[in-house]
Amino acid sequence: MSFFHLFFIHVYEVRRASSELWTLNFIENAIRLSALGKKNFLFIGHPDAGQRSAIIYSIVVSCQRHGVNPFDYLQDVLSRLPRMTNQVDIGILTPSKWSLPTT
Repeated sequence: MSFFHLFFIHVYEVRRASSELWTLNFIENAIRLSALGKKNFLFIGHPDAGQRSAIIYSIVVSCQRHGVNPFDYLQDVLSRLPRMTNQVDIGILTPSKWSLPTT
């Protein structure tokens, strides 16, 4: 038997034994924006702009997953980065550890 056939049998048995309904909606919802913008990303302009856009896009999605407002995050991080002198402090600027500073 092929690997795919054995894998399918295994998945079917696990699915049949499981009382939970498997769904991929969370995955589909996570990639929906990138799937919708796929054709727009083809004509981004300069070849280097595609990589820059991907970086910004991944930061925004990471903020959304951690419940952080992307605009507030980027505004704060981009204002803090020029003043930072130690690379050890960069860890607090990740979306998972970042918090809006109190003024």
